[in-house]
Amino acid sequence: VAPALGLAVTCSLVSAILAFRIGRTKLRPRFADRIETTPKLRAIDAAIHDHDFATILLLRLVPMPPAMNYVYGATSAALRGYAAATLVGNMPGSLMCILSAKGAALSFNSWRSFAVAGAVVALAVYGTTIAGRAVHRKLEFYSN
Repeated sequence: VAPALGLAVTCSLVSAILAFRIGRTKLRPRFADRIETTPKLRAIDAAIHDHDFATILLLRLVPMPPAMNYVYGATSAALRGYAAATLVGNMPGSLMCILSAKGAALSFNSWRSFAVAGAVVALAVYGTTIAGRAVHRKLEFYSN
């Protein structure tokens, strides 16, 4: 499982970084004026800028189309935070695909399985709350 996971995560990271760079060089210049003049877009961009790793990590845990990699490039997220969040955030989905391909079944026979699942849900709820508050604060700031 480990070699397959390493290969899958490496390939997804490289392709995500390429899409991010294309988004940064092609999309960001086109949308820079719109981001600056639209309070909601400016607030979202500022929140991503301030919390790029956490925000992108949370978004990585939610199924989204690969085209989002170009959109992330259009934001002011730093490449380092984006790459780190992509590396960590792609692991659970990649692992699930690899285990599914191997025919492994997930079992919730022990309390540990429920504890891990509960911790993942709690982390997602907590992270979503933090990200939502950050965007809300930035929206208030840029709306006034």
